Amino acid sequence: WALWLMCFGETQLPKPKERVLRHAFTLGILVSTTIVACSTHKLGLIFQLVGAVGSNSICLIVPTLLYIKFFEADGWTAKRISAMCVLAMGCVILPLCLYMILFATGGH
Repeated sequence: WALWLMCFGETQLPKPKERVLRHAFTLGILVSTTIVACSTHKLGLIFQLVGAVGSNSICLIVPTLLYIKFFEADGWTAKRISAMCVLAMGCVILPLCLYMILFATGGH
Protein backbone atom coordinates (compact mmCIF):
# COMPACT_ATOMS: atom_id res chain seq x y z
CA TRP A 1 0.00 0.00 0.00
CA ALA A 2 2.98 2.28 0.42
CA LEU A 3 3.45 2.37 -3.36
CA TRP A 4 -0.23 3.27 -3.83
CA LEU A 5 -0.03 6.06 -1.26
CA MET A 6 3.22 7.39 -2.70
CA CYS A 7 2.03 7.44 -6.31
CA PHE A 8 -1.35 8.99 -5.66
CA GLY A 9 -0.21 11.52 -3.09
CA GLU A 10 -2.35 10.44 -0.16
CA THR A 11 -0.59 10.40 3.18
CA GLN A 12 -2.71 7.67 4.73
CA LEU A 13 -5.91 5.89 3.81
CA PRO A 14 -8.78 5.75 6.29
CA LYS A 15 -9.29 2.21 7.64
CA PRO A 16 -12.67 1.57 5.92
CA LYS A 17 -11.31 2.75 2.57
CA GLU A 18 -8.18 0.64 2.98
CA ARG A 19 -10.27 -2.42 3.80
CA VAL A 20 -12.46 -1.90 0.74
CA LEU A 21 -9.40 -1.44 -1.50
CA ARG A 22 -7.77 -4.59 -0.14
CA HIS A 23 -10.93 -6.64 -0.68
CA ALA A 24 -11.43 -5.22 -4.18
CA PHE A 25 -7.81 -5.86 -5.13
CA THR A 26 -7.94 -9.44 -3.81
CA LEU A 27 -11.23 -10.11 -5.55
CA GLY A 28 -9.86 -8.69 -8.80
CA ILE A 29 -6.84 -10.98 -8.63
CA LEU A 30 -8.97 -14.03 -7.90
CA VAL A 31 -11.49 -13.31 -10.65
CA SER A 32 -8.87 -12.51 -13.28
CA THR A 33 -6.77 -15.59 -12.52
CA THR A 34 -9.86 -17.80 -12.55
CA ILE A 35 -10.91 -16.42 -15.94
CA VAL A 36 -7.44 -16.93 -17.39
CA ALA A 37 -7.16 -20.43 -15.93
CA CYS A 38 -10.55 -21.48 -17.33
CA SER A 39 -10.04 -19.93 -20.76
CA THR A 40 -6.67 -21.40 -21.72
CA HIS A 41 -5.30 -24.85 -22.29
CA LYS A 42 -1.68 -23.73 -22.69
CA LEU A 43 0.02 -23.59 -19.33
CA GLY A 44 3.34 -22.69 -20.98
CA LEU A 45 1.79 -19.51 -22.38
CA ILE A 46 0.64 -18.50 -18.91
CA PHE A 47 4.14 -19.10 -17.51
CA GLN A 48 5.62 -16.97 -20.30
CA LEU A 49 3.20 -14.12 -19.62
CA VAL A 50 3.74 -14.25 -15.86
CA GLY A 51 7.50 -14.34 -16.35
CA ALA A 52 7.53 -11.42 -18.77
CA VAL A 53 5.33 -9.18 -16.63
CA GLY A 54 6.80 -10.22 -13.29
CA SER A 55 10.46 -10.01 -14.20
CA ASN A 56 10.16 -6.64 -15.93
CA SER A 57 8.10 -5.22 -13.10
CA ILE A 58 10.33 -6.52 -10.31
CA CYS A 59 13.68 -5.80 -11.96
CA LEU A 60 13.14 -2.63 -13.98
CA ILE A 61 9.89 -0.77 -13.42
CA VAL A 62 9.08 -0.81 -9.68
CA PRO A 63 12.60 -0.17 -8.28
CA THR A 64 13.27 2.75 -10.60
CA LEU A 65 9.81 4.19 -10.04
CA LEU A 66 10.38 4.07 -6.28
CA TYR A 67 13.84 5.62 -6.60
CA ILE A 68 12.53 8.44 -8.78
CA LYS A 69 9.68 9.15 -6.38
CA PHE A 70 11.74 8.90 -3.17
CA PHE A 71 14.48 11.23 -4.41
CA GLU A 72 12.19 13.70 -6.14
CA ALA A 73 13.35 16.53 -3.87
CA ASP A 74 17.00 16.10 -5.00
CA GLY A 75 16.19 17.44 -8.45
CA TRP A 76 17.75 16.31 -11.69
CA THR A 77 20.77 14.31 -10.53
CA ALA A 78 22.66 11.89 -12.77
CA LYS A 79 21.36 8.91 -10.78
CA ARG A 80 17.77 10.08 -11.07
CA ILE A 81 18.11 10.67 -14.82
CA SER A 82 19.63 7.22 -15.29
CA ALA A 83 16.78 5.75 -13.24
CA MET A 84 14.34 7.45 -15.59
CA CYS A 85 16.17 5.90 -18.54
CA VAL A 86 15.93 2.44 -16.96
CA LEU A 87 12.24 3.04 -16.26
CA ALA A 88 11.67 4.03 -19.89
CA MET A 89 13.58 0.94 -21.02
CA GLY A 90 11.38 -1.25 -18.80
CA CYS A 91 8.25 0.39 -20.21
CA VAL A 92 9.48 -0.41 -23.74
CA ILE A 93 10.66 -3.94 -23.00
CA LEU A 94 7.44 -5.06 -21.29
CA PRO A 95 5.08 -4.51 -24.24
CA LEU A 96 7.72 -5.90 -26.63
CA CYS A 97 7.95 -9.08 -24.57
CA LEU A 98 4.17 -9.41 -24.47
CA TYR A 99 3.95 -8.86 -28.23
CA MET A 100 6.62 -11.48 -28.91
CA ILE A 101 4.89 -14.01 -26.65
CA LEU A 102 1.40 -13.45 -28.02
CA PHE A 103 1.89 -12.65 -31.69
CA ALA A 104 5.38 -13.12 -33.09
CA THR A 105 5.94 -16.64 -31.74
CA GLY A 106 2.35 -17.75 -32.15
CA GLY A 107 1.97 -18.30 -28.42
CA HIS A 108 4.18 -21.40 -28.38
